[in-house]
Amino acid sequence: MSAESLGLNWRMLERFLARDGSTTAGRAASPSQAAAAPAAGSWGALPWHARVFVGAVAALGAVAVVWSIPHLAEQTSGLFTTLAVLSIVTAFAKVTVHASGGTSTFTVCYVMDFTALLLLGVPAATLTTAAGVWTQSTFKCRARVHLYQTWFSVGALAVTVSLTSFVYTRLGGVIGAPQPLANPAALAAAALTYFLTNSLLIAVGVGMSTGRSILRLWWTAYAPMWRDYVIGLAMAAVAAAGIGRSTLCLIPLAFIAVALTHRNLKTFADSVTESATDALTGLPNRRFLTTRVDQELARARRTATPLAVMVVDVDRFKSINDDFGHRAGDTALREIANRLQTSLRAYDICARYAGDEFVIVLPTCGREDAVQKARLLERRVRERQCEIKPGVEVPLSVSIGVAVFPDDSATFEDLFAAADRDMYGRKATTRARCAPAASLTAAAVAAI
Repeated sequence: MSAESLGLNWRMLERFLARDGSTTAGRAASPSQAAAAPAAGSWGALPWHARVFVGAVAALGAVAVVWSIPHLAEQTSGLFTTLAVLSIVTAFAKVTVHASGGTSTFTVCYVMDFTALLLLGVPAATLTTAAGVWTQSTFKCRARVHLYQTWFSVGALAVTVSLTSFVYTRLGGVIGAPQPLANPAALAAAALTYFLTNSLLIAVGVGMSTGRSILRLWWTAYAPMWRDYVIGLAMAAVAAAGIGRSTLCLIPLAFIAVALTHRNLKTFADSVTESATDALTGLPNRRFLTTRVDQELARARRTATPLAVMVVDVDRFKSINDDFGHRAGDTALREIANRLQTSLRAYDICARYAGDEFVIVLPTCGREDAVQKARLLERRVRERQCEIKPGVEVPLSVSIGVAVFPDDSATFEDLFAAADRDMYGRKATTRARCAPAASLTAAAVAAI
C-alpha cells in the first residue's frame, strides 16, 4: 500500500524475493568474508548506484519536510493537526474489502493522507504522510528498518504527492474545493498518478539494491495493488467532501479510525504473541529465546554479573511416546513445562527449545546457585507422577546441564553447547535412578 513506509514495502519485496528463491549473492560467504561484509540491509551493503538513487530520493524527502512546515496555512492548522494525528493513529489500521475478482487490503492512513492532499494541498499531505511513515517504521515493523529506508519512503511519497497534486489541478481539480467528487476524471487521474509514481519509485529502489529486474518486481509485487489505491482514493474523496461541507464530519471519521486501529493493534499484538509462543506448552519458543538471551547477555556484560544457561532433556520420552502414543507425550511435555515454569523466578526465562528439550536462562545466577537450582528442578519434576490418560500415571524425570557466563563462554551458542554436554554427563550418571522409574512405566503399560 502506498502509505506504508519503505521499510514495509522493502520488507514485502524482500519476502517476495525469498519466496521466489532468488538472491543477489551466488555462493555463500565464508565466515571471514561474512565478518568483513556489511550487515544485510545496511547502507554499506547497497550497490553504489542504488546508494545514489536512494540517497537522492531520501534527500528530497528531507527537503520536502523542511519546505512544507512554513508553508502550512495558519487558517487550516486545526484541520491539519487533526488529520496528522489520525494519520499517525491509523498507521496500524488496515481494511480488507472483498471485491469481484479479489480482495483489497489498504492502509487507513492512506485515506487520511489523500484527504489532506484534497483539502489542504501538498505541504499538509507531505507532513501527514511523513508522520505515518515514521510511525510505521518505528513501531510496526518487527525487523529493523534502517534510517535511509524511512527517509527514502518519505521522499518517494513527497514526490508522489507533488506529482499527484500537479495532475489533479491541471485537469481542473481544485485543492480545498468542497465537492471534489464533482470532477471524477481529475480524481481518477490523480489515483493513477499516485499509484504509478509511488510503486515505481519503490520498485526502482529495491530493484537497484537487489540486482533484480525492476519491471518484473513492479509487475509481480506491486501491479496487483492497483485496486487498493482506487478504493482508498474513493474513500478519501468522500471524506474530503464531507469535511468540506462541515468539519463535524471529522468526528465519525475519527471514531471509525480509532475503532479500526484498535482492532488491528489487537490482531498485531496477538500475532506477535503467537509467533513467540510454543503452541503445545505455552512457553516462549526458540525464536523468543534467541532474541531475549542476547539482551540478557548484554545486560550481564554491562553489570558484570553472572548468567546461567540450563539445558533440560526429558528422560525416556521416546518410551512414553512408543508405549502410550504421541498424545500422552504431549501431555507429559505440558506437565513438565508447567512444573519447570512454576519453580522459577518471575524474570527467569523458560523456553521450549526443540522436541523434548527445554532451555532455562537465569540472570544474576552463579554456578553454585545454578547447580542447586538444577537439582531442585529435577526433584520438582519427578516428585509426583503424571496422569497421561484417565487411570494411567507414569513417572516423569529430566536431566539438566548447566553452563555459566562468563566462566564457560561469552556467547549463547557456546553456553548452550557446554550446558548440553553437562546434561548428557548428568544423564549418564543417573541411569541407576531411572531403572525403578522404567519398571513403573512397564507396570503402567501392563495396566492399560
